[in-house]
Amino acid sequence: MENILYTQNESANQKNSIIVDGEFYSEMSTGIASDALRLINKKSGEKGKWVWLIEQLKDYGIIKSKNFKFAKDSSGILIKACFQEKDELGRNMPFLFYTKSTDINEACQILNNYAANIKRDCFENELKILPYLSDKFIYGGILSSITLLILIIWKIAN
Repeated sequence: MENILYTQNESANQKNSIIVDGEFYSEMSTGIASDALRLINKKSGEKGKWVWLIEQLKDYGIIKSKNFKFAKDSSGILIKACFQEKDELGRNMPFLFYTKSTDINEACQILNNYAANIKRDCFENELKILPYLSDKFIYGGILSSITLLILIIWKIAN
């Protein structure tokens, strides 16, 4: 199981769907679909990084999905969000996506492909922000801020 997309469907009368490595499943009680559902639920329960930053991005409306979560570790990437499409009650349909890839651009491409196969669209601004949530951008920003602060303090002291 390299890639998993689990999503709600348009109607409460329809079972949720799961796509595992490109294969679509609507029955998740046994087999590969059941294993994939257990894995993605386990990954969803793990603590994500940059929670404080994600909350700020939600508050400013940059991230539209109220349930948005991003987690990346050495085993892969988890993205929890909503599609643009709405269910019969007018709510954006949520999804969980997990890939064993640790390349965020590849993960976004796979997610978009899987979503397109079920005629759904991700919020583009959410996918565009993901590369900036990676460690190198955040730590670079923190390092730059600390350096600037040291220079200001040094300039004031001299």
